[in-house]
Formats: sequence, C-alpha cells, structure tokens
Amino acid sequence: MTAAIALSSNVCMAQTSPGEPYVELTSEQETGKWGLSLAVANDEDKAKVWVDLNNNGQKDENETIGMWEWYWYSRPRTAKTLRIYGPVIDIDCGSKDNAIAAINIKNNPNLQKLKCTYSKGLTSLDLSGNANLKKVNVSGCKLNSIALPVQSPAMEELDVNDNELDKLEVSGCSKLVRIDCFKNRLTADAMQKLVESLPDRSQENTAGRLFVLYSIDEKEKNEILKTSVEQAKTKKWDVKYFTGQLDYSGSDHNRYLTSKPKAILTTSKQSGEWLLNIGVPEQEVDSVWIDLNNNNEYDYGEEQNVFNQQVRLPISGEKINIYGKLSKLVCMGNHLTALNVEECTELETLNCSKNELQTLKLNSNKKLKELLGYENELTEIDLSENKELVLLSLNTNKLSAANFDNNNALTTLFISNNELKELNVKPCINLRTIAFENNQLQEVDLSKNALIESIYAQKNKLTKLNLKGLNGLRMLSCEHNALSSIALDENLKQLEAVYCFCNQIKGQEMKSLCNMLPVREDNKKGEFYVVDTTNPTEENLCTKKDVEVANKHNWQVYDYKNKENNGKNLYEGKENPTGLNLPEGREDINVCFIANGLLQINTPQSLQGRDIRVYDINGRILKQDVCKGGLQLLSIQKGDSQGVIFIQVDGKTFKRMH
Repeated sequence: MTAAIALSSNVCMAQTSPGEPYVELTSEQETGKWGLSLAVANDEDKAKVWVDLNNNGQKDENETIGMWEWYWYSRPRTAKTLRIYGPVIDIDCGSKDNAIAAINIKNNPNLQKLKCTYSKGLTSLDLSGNANLKKVNVSGCKLNSIALPVQSPAMEELDVNDNELDKLEVSGCSKLVRIDCFKNRLTADAMQKLVESLPDRSQENTAGRLFVLYSIDEKEKNEILKTSVEQAKTKKWDVKYFTGQLDYSGSDHNRYLTSKPKAILTTSKQSGEWLLNIGVPEQEVDSVWIDLNNNNEYDYGEEQNVFNQQVRLPISGEKINIYGKLSKLVCMGNHLTALNVEECTELETLNCSKNELQTLKLNSNKKLKELLGYENELTEIDLSENKELVLLSLNTNKLSAANFDNNNALTTLFISNNELKELNVKPCINLRTIAFENNQLQEVDLSKNALIESIYAQKNKLTKLNLKGLNGLRMLSCEHNALSSIALDENLKQLEAVYCFCNQIKGQEMKSLCNMLPVREDNKKGEFYVVDTTNPTEENLCTKKDVEVANKHNWQVYDYKNKENNGKNLYEGKENPTGLNLPEGREDINVCFIANGLLQINTPQSLQGRDIRVYDINGRILKQDVCKGGLQLLSIQKGDSQGVIFIQVDGKTFKRMH
C-alpha cells in the first residue's frame, strides 16, 4: 500500500549508507523554495526518507520528514541541487517554485511514478535505468529528448505532451496502454517509427490509446499519416485527438489537390490573422485545404478540419487560396483588396463585409442565396446571374446604381448609405424587408412589392411615399426626408410603428395620415414618431386634433427629441397650425448666399453677441458664430451639406438652398 510522506522534528544525524537510493533535482535558481509531493510503499519506509537540504551527505535534524506533513514537503532553497534519500516510489516535483532544470532518478530503481509538469528549464530526461516506472508525466516542459527504459515491463502511461520532441520510441515498454504526445514536433516519419515501436495489444481486452493531436481546430507540428494510423489499429491502438477523445484517421496528402475549385483572397494586412468561416457539403469535408504560403501545393497543416465556425490562421503573405467545393465563405474583416470566387460555383452564402473591396465578380455563382458585402468600397455590382438571391446586404458602399431585374427571389434588401439616385425594385416581388437609408433618392416605387413588411427609408430626398397595396406593412421609417404626404393602404392591419419626423407633412395630409393609421388592439398600442422639436429642420405639423385621431386608433404619438428617452416622449400636438416651429424670419435680419459657399448675414446692432448656428437637413451643426451687429460672412465648405440648409439667428430659423 502506498503511503504519503510527512515531516517531523526527529533528531538524527547519520552518514548516507552505501547504495542508499536517492533522487536528485536541479533548479535553475539558487534561492526560493522547494515544493514536493512524495510517497513510499508502506508506513515502515517513511522513517527512511530524508532530504539533504545542505548537500553535506548526512541526515541532519531538520532534514527528516515527519508525520505532520503528509502530502506536501516545502523548504527554503539554499542551493540549486537537492537530493531526496530513501525508498521513494512516487515523486511530484512539478511546482513552478522548483524551476526544475534537471532530474536524475537513475539512483532510485524503486521509483514507480514521476511527475514534473510545466518545467520550462527541463530540456532532456534519462529514464533508461528505471525499469519499475509505471507512470510518467512530464507534459508542458521543453524536452527535446527523452530516454525510456530499454526493457520496461512496468510502464503503463507516458505523457510527454506539449514539449519539443522530434522523436519518440517505446520499444521496451510492453505494458503501455496510453501515450500522450500531442503538441510536439513529431513528423510523419517520426510518428511512423513510434507506431512501429508500439507494443502489440491485439490479444488484449482493451485497446491502447495514442493521443497525437490536441484538438481538431488547432494546428500543430505533429503529423501522422493515414497509413500509420491504420498500422496502429492492427496493433489494437486507437489514434485520437486529446480534446473530446475523438478518433483521428491520419493525414492523407492525396486528398488535398490543386485541381479543386478555389477562392483567392488578397489582403492589405502585413501581419496578424485571417478570420474565416467555411462551409462545404458533408461529403467534401475531407478535401478542403488552405494554401497559406501561396506555394500552390499542399503542405501538412494546411488541411481544414473546422467548418461553420470562425477559425484564425496566421498571415504569412498577402494572398491565400482556399481549395474545396465551398458552399459558404465568411471572410469579413480581413482588409481584403480583392476576392475571386469565380471557381466556387457551389457557393450559396458569401459574407465579405468590412473589407476594402472595390469590385466583386459573381457571374459564375449562380447558386448564391445570401450575399453580405456591406462596408466596402464597391462602386458597382452585377447581380444578373444571381437569380436565387434571397438576402442581399450592400450597406455602406459607393454604389450609384443597382439593377435587380433578375432578382425576384429577394426577400431582404439592405442598400443604405450609398450614392443611389434611382432605385427600381419592381421585379423583387417577394421583398419583405427593404432598407435604402441615407441615399439621394427623390422617389421610389414600391407598388409591385405587396409583401413588404418593413421599410427603412430615412435620410433621402423623398417628397411623396405611396404605400397603397402594402397591406402587410409592420414598420415604416422615413424620417429626415422632404415628404409632404404618406399614403397608407386602406386594409393595413399589422402596422406597429411609424417614424416620419423631420419632414413637411401638415394640414390635410397629416390628417389623412392619422386617419389611415390602423386601429390597434387595446394592449398593443402603435408607435407614431411624428415630430422632433429639437431639430431645426422639422416642418411637420401635427395638431392636437390629429393626435386625438391617432389616439383613438390606439396609437401613442411621440416627439422624438433627438432620441431622448429612446424617442418616446409623449406629444400632445400643436394648438394652432400656424404655431408650427417652421422656419420663420425677421424683417430686420437678412440671410442669403452671395457666392458658392459664402453666406451673408445682416443683423441689427441690437442682436450683437447673439448665437448664429447653421444646420444641414439632418440637424448636424455646420457652423457656429455670434452676431456682429451688421454685415458678416460665413463660409460653408463644399461638401458640408447638400440642398437645404437652416440658419438659426437669435432663435429664428431661415431656410436656404446651398
């Protein structure tokens, strides 16, 4: 029975006996402390164990181990070398405090278990003289060589994972049942020699386990060929990944061909990582590889084993080739300057967003169903061959035109933050959601898009919006336009929210809009964001009577107030239509443009020192100044705004064209 060792204060001084077994440890550091866990075969052997702390070769009074410290021996370190004398059969010296640089156990043939983990100073280990060792764990060190017993009928488990071994053979270890050797530098040839040295367990009840790789999604330098794995199986050894205990079939260079279809990715990044998410049909998972060094041939470690989740791969050059019949490619956020997927004819999902792409050719990707290319620099795109597209997101590019004549399968279209002056989505009869915010559109025809449920149209130049026939509409966002009217369908029942502040809807048109709001159920109020009284561009007029109509239809009417309270500020309406906070002038103030970008303001002396603010149509302040009490000029830079601007002088607002 194995017993743990403890410390005591026994006083006994004696010279070491000839042949007395010992283990010698060497630390990288002369100071610090030793921390050990020791065990002996039985209680009678406890008194025979002592530690030569001062290296004088004799047992001193403070070097014995007593009964009050069973599992952990800890003492200050006064020298780099420490010897543990006696019939120790189990030693764990893996404490980081030990900073182990060398272990000598050849003088203790009784040792059965050795554990020394994560000792980065340990580069070699000689176990050749210890035939009684049953378990060895030296994982996480820096071993580049290990000598095992030539004949070891006892060795059962060997853990050398996370070292720097380039060879490992276990010929003399006939009772081995488990080897952990992942995260080393064992090449295919070295692994083959290891397999050849494995004991034959074909007559045993249980298979041996050989852990050669850490994880399916982590690259490492170990390689074992498929043929070596098959040979190991004939000896009744299972070859596995450590994580998840998954079986590993071995690498097969014949599977990874340059004749496979490829995607070519080019980046402007000089270092860092590729961020990729790849999908392929199940029958193709064993043939996908990524030519990371762009040498046009497969190198071990370039196979792709992880699908449908993000992987990170080191950047070693500006270009990579992804080989395989891809059905999905997510390559967003890689600073791509070019992307070639012409050979990927099976591609159904492509997400190349947040890159630097100026062009994207998709004519050969006829099975494409989802395309996300937002936040790039695309100036044009041809989607005429992508007739199966269902989802398209091209927000935040530089598109001045887009043609959807052949895309009638589209259900979701995002094309906001571009430079569109025209938008024809009549062919897209299956559209459910459309977003074209922040463009330059003066009109849009949605009469053929009867299935639309959500419209995001804010920050354009729309003057009218006819939504007749869209009886499934749930969400309408059309704020910050020049709308004088919005026509809703008479049979509209599902509408939940309308954002239409910062437009020019008033009088009969506002009355009609409020009357067309569908009657909501008692516990499901609609949300009507009709004005933003903090924005000087606001020209909507919603009277108290208009608000009453909306309320009767169970709609809450809100003043957006620059998103204060998330825009949910109850609005009572204007008492008098003429009381609208529209641009209103003063006879003693004159505002006009006298040249391109040069604004002339003439104010009376009485206003000297009062504030002047110039806003664009979105309420963004372009200029701030104070009245001079006379003639003064303000320069509005080209590009600061387009079209209408608003000048506020002493609280009065003037509207001018820039």
